[in-house]
Amino acid sequence: MELKIRLQHGIAYDLCLTIPKEELEDCLLSFPYWEKLVGSYGYIRHPMGEIPEEVGLPASHDPEEGWKPGAKGLRKYKLPPEEHLRLAGLLDEHGSPKKRLILIGNRNLGNNPGFVAWHRDKQPSFFHLKGDPVREDPYSCLVWYEEGILSIEPILFKREGDAFLPHRASDGKPLKDKIAWCTFGQQVLRGGKLVSIEEIIDQFYDIRHVLWFPTHVTETGACPEAERDLAPIYGDYPDGFKDKALAELRAGRPRSRYLHNAVGIGEGKIIILQRHGTVEEIGHWLREAGAEDGLILDNGGSVFTWAWWAVRDEIKVGDKKLLRTGNVIFSAPDWRPPTISLIAFVLQGPPRHVEPPRTIAMAMV
Repeated sequence: MELKIRLQHGIAYDLCLTIPKEELEDCLLSFPYWEKLVGSYGYIRHPMGEIPEEVGLPASHDPEEGWKPGAKGLRKYKLPPEEHLRLAGLLDEHGSPKKRLILIGNRNLGNNPGFVAWHRDKQPSFFHLKGDPVREDPYSCLVWYEEGILSIEPILFKREGDAFLPHRASDGKPLKDKIAWCTFGQQVLRGGKLVSIEEIIDQFYDIRHVLWFPTHVTETGACPEAERDLAPIYGDYPDGFKDKALAELRAGRPRSRYLHNAVGIGEGKIIILQRHGTVEEIGHWLREAGAEDGLILDNGGSVFTWAWWAVRDEIKVGDKKLLRTGNVIFSAPDWRPPTISLIAFVLQGPPRHVEPPRTIAMAMV
């Protein structure tokens, strides 16, 4: 495994982590409140008759308590990374990881319309937000096969009775007995070629991840200029959303350079890239790192990487002190630790390799 982190003030702020495929033992999609939020509308920026006038936009929906302003409706369904691992049985009795683990976010799922997932062990197995139409076209997905293969490929979700089941788009074959899970992301690299922003712009429900809008805020937290410019784009979402976004792009609205969290897959390797740039730049940098295919999973304050070796804190166990490991090694400056969904890469081997104390000197004979 190779890890590169650049922190150059005003110049670079990025992470690139490469995992050899032979090191990958398992890959988990964690979404503890799947069953609750499958009945939610998520975080909504477009007008909906269901949203009370006093709540306003943006708003989020708590399936138990109803609509609330901003992200407040989803807050209680977000857990810190360590709680995801505890629920998955991946922490020991002291809270340290049992396995070598790398965690990244998957926070568009459950928040933004257009993001879907399928999980064999969930009920219902298909996740999409309430009122969000399921496309007949394929979704570009990160896919974990039962046999231990991670891929990026187009998946069709076909209705069978009351369920939507995954099928391989290339040949139409059903995958429900072959994959453990799959989750949608915007594909920025396909077969070694960059995907144009014109092709996928409508997949960015938060259009600020593609196009620049004013960001300064008032005392109430609103930005009147941004709200004024965004309102027409979201006016009758999803109808016309792509055409309006493309019109803004072609009219010369500046592009935004955002912090994105992306996964790429190449010959013998899995690449995690978290970097500040345009959508197309993310695809270019994934290709530079050796990826053939790559997609974006989340953005901005959702972006983080958590690793098993980083020290978290020190606790007392009996009469001894114990260092607990597993902590964030890279995150957005405004990172929000509680997370609806994350992906855990479980690597081969023990979680720690204990070296002798003090400076280590190696001998060769």
